[in-house]
Amino acid sequence: LPTPDVAPRAWAERTTMTKADLVEHVTNEIARTAGPMISKKDCARVVDAFLDAIKGALAEQKNIEVRGFG
Repeated sequence: LPTPDVAPRAWAERTTMTKADLVEHVTNEIARTAGPMISKKDCARVVDAFLDAIKGALAEQKNIEVRGFG
C-alpha cells in the first residue's frame, strides 16, 4: 500500500479517479489525520453510502450541492 504522504500525489497525477481510488485516498487521509481508526472495508461502506445518497437524490430529481468541492 502507498504511504499516506505519497498516495495523494499518485492519484492527483491521474486524469480519472475510480471508486477504489477514492476509498484508498479517504482511508489514507483518515489514517494520516486521525490514526488508523477505520478499515478500508468500512471506508468503502461510507463511500458507497455517500454515493448511493447522491444517486437517490438525483433519481428523485433533487439538486445536489457539495460546497467546497473543486
